[in-house]
Amino acid sequence: MQGDVRTTLWTMSYFFVVIGLSAYGLHRYLIIYLYLKNRHRAAPSPKQFSEMPVVTIQLPIYNELYVVQRLLTAVGKLDYPRDKLEIQVLDDSTDETSQLSQAE
Repeated sequence: MQGDVRTTLWTMSYFFVVIGLSAYGLHRYLIIYLYLKNRHRAAPSPKQFSEMPVVTIQLPIYNELYVVQRLLTAVGKLDYPRDKLEIQVLDDSTDETSQLSQAE
């Protein structure tokens, strides 16, 4: 009796794995079909903004002493209108990183 239960559990487990792998394989075939169907379609042209949106950049920092200056310099060099750009430095440092980020 106990051998029958064990055999049944192994058989059910085997079929669940086979069904899962089959679903994965069918998904891969679907992806290949969609690629072949749409490969000659031209990419849509990017939309142009009539007005640039406001963008907020959040910089979470925690004890990044050797990174904070380069990070703030790189973000400061972004080519984006200054009145539409917010930079938030979220600094919970316990070392001198806070002083460096405030100085920068």
